[in-house]
Amino acid sequence: MSTTPKKVFIYLFLHLVACVAGLPQEAQVGVLYSAQPPRHAVQFMRGLEVGAEYLNNRTNTLVPLRIVPLEIAQIGDRSYALEPAKSVAAALPNLSAVFDLNSLDESVRYFVSNSSVLLINVRDDAETAAEVPLPNEITARFTPYVWARAANLFLSSLNWTQCVLIMSEHEIAHSVGTKMRDSNSCSVRAEYVLPRQEPDPDVLLEFFRSVDQLGVRPVVFVGTPSDFAFIVAEASNSFYDFEFLWIAPPLHNPVHPHETLQQELDKVKLGSNLNFSGGIWCLSPPVVDTSIVSLEQEMQSMLMSRFPSDFSSVSETRDALLAFDLLSSLSKALDQYGPSASLVDLQTFMLANGINGTTGALHFGSTERVREGVLASNWIRASPTTSAGQWRSVATWSGAQSFEFQYQGNYHFWHGPVQPSKVPTDTFPGTVTVAMIYPMQVPEYEHWFHSAAVAMQHIGEDGVYLPGYRWRFIPIDSHLDDGRAVLQSIELRSKYHPHAIIAAESNSITRSVQAVVRAENVLQLSPIASSDALSSKTDAPLFARTGPKEFDYGNAIASYVAHYGWENVAILSSLDDYGAEAAKSFISAAPSVRILEHASFRYLTGTRQTVKIALTDIQESKARIILAFASAEHFPHIFREAEQLGMLKYPYVWVLGEQAILANTFVQNATFPDGVIAVAPHEGGTSAFERFASDLQPRVRDIPYLASDFFIGSAEVYDIFQSLARSYDTVLKAGGNLLNGQAVFQSLLKTSTFPGASGRVAFDSRGDRLYGSIDFFNRVDGQWRSVAIWRNESNDTELVAATFTVKTETIFMNGISTPPTDLERLYANWSDGGGLSMTLITGLLLLIVAGSGAVVMRYRHNPLIRASSPFFLLATLVGIALALMSNFFMIGLPARFCGTRYWLLLLGFAVSYGSLVAKNWRVWRLWSDDSMKIIRITNLKLFSFLGVFILPFIILLILWTIIDPPVPTFSGHLVGCRSVTGSTLWMIVAFAMMIIALAIGCFLSFKVRKIPQLYNECRHIALATYNLAVAITIGLVLHQVLAEISYVASFMCWCLGVLFGFGGMFFIMFAPKFYLVILHPEKISQLSSGRSTGRTTNTVPDSSKQSVNNNSSAPRSTGGRGSGRKTGSGRRTGQKIRV
Repeated sequence: MSTTPKKVFIYLFLHLVACVAGLPQEAQVGVLYSAQPPRHAVQFMRGLEVGAEYLNNRTNTLVPLRIVPLEIAQIGDRSYALEPAKSVAAALPNLSAVFDLNSLDESVRYFVSNSSVLLINVRDDAETAAEVPLPNEITARFTPYVWARAANLFLSSLNWTQCVLIMSEHEIAHSVGTKMRDSNSCSVRAEYVLPRQEPDPDVLLEFFRSVDQLGVRPVVFVGTPSDFAFIVAEASNSFYDFEFLWIAPPLHNPVHPHETLQQELDKVKLGSNLNFSGGIWCLSPPVVDTSIVSLEQEMQSMLMSRFPSDFSSVSETRDALLAFDLLSSLSKALDQYGPSASLVDLQTFMLANGINGTTGALHFGSTERVREGVLASNWIRASPTTSAGQWRSVATWSGAQSFEFQYQGNYHFWHGPVQPSKVPTDTFPGTVTVAMIYPMQVPEYEHWFHSAAVAMQHIGEDGVYLPGYRWRFIPIDSHLDDGRAVLQSIELRSKYHPHAIIAAESNSITRSVQAVVRAENVLQLSPIASSDALSSKTDAPLFARTGPKEFDYGNAIASYVAHYGWENVAILSSLDDYGAEAAKSFISAAPSVRILEHASFRYLTGTRQTVKIALTDIQESKARIILAFASAEHFPHIFREAEQLGMLKYPYVWVLGEQAILANTFVQNATFPDGVIAVAPHEGGTSAFERFASDLQPRVRDIPYLASDFFIGSAEVYDIFQSLARSYDTVLKAGGNLLNGQAVFQSLLKTSTFPGASGRVAFDSRGDRLYGSIDFFNRVDGQWRSVAIWRNESNDTELVAATFTVKTETIFMNGISTPPTDLERLYANWSDGGGLSMTLITGLLLLIVAGSGAVVMRYRHNPLIRASSPFFLLATLVGIALALMSNFFMIGLPARFCGTRYWLLLLGFAVSYGSLVAKNWRVWRLWSDDSMKIIRITNLKLFSFLGVFILPFIILLILWTIIDPPVPTFSGHLVGCRSVTGSTLWMIVAFAMMIIALAIGCFLSFKVRKIPQLYNECRHIALATYNLAVAITIGLVLHQVLAEISYVASFMCWCLGVLFGFGGMFFIMFAPKFYLVILHPEKISQLSSGRSTGRTTNTVPDSSKQSVNNNSSAPRSTGGRGSGRKTGSGRRTGQKIRV
């Protein structure tokens, strides 16, 4: 403490005068204590001793202080100890002030009250002094009177006129509570005295229940930090939502009540009461100013170093610090008026001038001579799963008629932050109790906790439904076990009497709990339970859900499969309720999709054999689209085995049920491969969701979830509370009882559609969610992203009027965006052995055919070529080429116009074989007519014959293409090209027509078998016909039969049949001609003559020009018209023929 030069000068002048006049130069301060003082009294004395030393030596105090110990009677001894009293009385004239640490006995009180010494009362039982103070007395401690007055004023400032009082049996705490109750400022509706020994939790729980029934919100507690922490923990764990006001007199002298309470809260378990999101109030002595903290720490260090036996911890220095503060205030008064200051001067100065002390602001009421000054602070809980929190100073009181509120932000009550203008009322009309069964060990479920808290907050803020009602949210641990969940639900019903129960994480737990609560007439709801069995009003009469059911998921996945044109899938399902129902729902929703394999498994701890067997079966089915319906805990094992089998790469596609996303939550270190697709309830798209998300996001910022911003089902939890609020409000307005589950359920079903956080919310007569929406999530770079959404717009949950919208492309395995085929197709590829070999052979043969055409043109004037008609030789080559090219259309996956293979084959057959038949027909016509007429067979007539031969095949192909066109078919892993109707009639007709054509060729070959070789190709044609017949019968028929068994075998039969049949035709018909024309032309003249076989054979020289258009040579008669003779067979010779 510094002094001004003027005051130093005045002090030196007075000191000089005092020395001359013999007046005292220092101030003596007495300390009244008992012969065996209690520990806190000793600590106070140590504070006076160290404080006087500090003030005298280190603050330039003008008036030095000297502490004078005055021993009085033992505490509790009310006898007149005359000798000690007389010694005290003798010392009083030399004292400026006296500190009273213990109860004054009557003799001492008599002497002190009649003296001119200032009495500073620092006793624990200062209540008497506050009510009947001595004229020369100042009360240094906060008295019960002050605390009671401050509490009533604070309650009044919040407009609370009713409260519940809980106080400990500590003398001062009980005194404060009694004075508060007797003041009648606040009506105390219920009262509970906390016993010194550990109270019975059941008794306390019963008290809380009675308070809840009274509908009183504020609970005032007077007691120690440890007792208050116990009360708060019991209320939180019992899920009773009160507004607590803690009156924190320094019982047992804690240095900082806020810190002490935090330490005690850390020792207890506050539970997972979501409604307790922060908000208890405390009335305590003012906190130490930050500018005094260093002085406080210095004093504490001095005390503990000099008197280690008296101060075992910092918390024990509070009385010593209070002594230092009071001595500092007294020293300021003595510096002002000198060591001989009068009682009036000292008392007036100390009452009028407070100080910032090491124990907070030191202030006395100017008229009541009692220390005043109370701090109102607000404790804010950090999160619902921890006892950590922080304090915020809100208001102060310094003896006026009301508190002065300095903080302008939101206040935190039990339910959370509230604007100062919206402080909750002190009473409420009733409580709605909602319980939720969930796995408490799963951190992500805090998203649901906070979703419930946000919903209750919004309902309260809106005030439209259940105005003034309080929501009581009770979380119950399911332990991920059906049996334990059932036991918990039984205890829940008997202990808390909930109006509704939310069953959380699985279908099995939801159904198990439903079996218990349905007999209790309790409404049950779920945000994600999807079992269709829960739609049964026999098994689940009071069940409703805000999430989709399996019917919706099945149809949604069916839409996704249909979007990519997949017609073949495999299903992998777990042998539990969920796996079986999910698979059944998809099969019902997609009857046209072929299930190549439905593999089920039962996973047992310690073995993955059943999973491996199921995946092996799927792999052998050649399916590429795998629909996996399994519980969350199974997926890590599934993907581990699938990776070993090579099934986690393109072109495999994994579409997972809604339980899959939960695997990241339930299973430690669960990982998903990139490229998988999973479904989940849709969230967002409404203004309600935007409001919900903005308030939820700050609460769950530190609880990240991989699939989306919020844990699956969070929006559905929010909508459950919104739906309940509307239903309960309707029931209450109709005069109903909220415990009547049937009435509430019927009201819920009649609730009009409203925009919820998960979309439009409405229920059908079974309690199923209408207008369900489902998101498709794609795993990309280790994160889930939404790629599509399915919405059911039908107002009937058994009907589908859905829309499927793709938001962005799906990235499949290995980062490929191209959708794969739905199964592994077995077909001949251009690059594999069979496809490549057939391509090379067919191509080589086509080159030979093309070269043969050049040879025909080069030697077209050769008698042999001329006799075979060059044009028809070229037509035969074209037909062979067409038939050979059909092989190319057998390689690769069948395209849209796969019927081209049939056009090429049948037209090639008709043109090539038709040319041979046409030539045979010409020869037969020339040599079979016995008349002497000139027979003229022109090329045009021959073309007409060929056209008639080809025309039926063209008509067949046209009708086939128009009526029942061939299209690509996929039968399991087999591919093919069949008629749309699947009929084989067209192929049978085509086969029959080819057989008929071959029969005609055989007939003509037989008829011309004896004609000279130059004109007669019957042997070659017969051989070609036989070759074609074998090829068609064996090759093409086997192709059709084997198409149902093996595409590779079917492909090889087709290609080999074409190569054998038409390649053989080529070599049979052209190789002999080319051999003679090119290598042995001299032998050609010999072919024009031949031996008689019973008739005369007329020959024509090579130079004959009697052919039409030089296309052929023909025999000619040597006699005149009508002349001639018969041959041995009776046929007339000398016939005239013009070709």
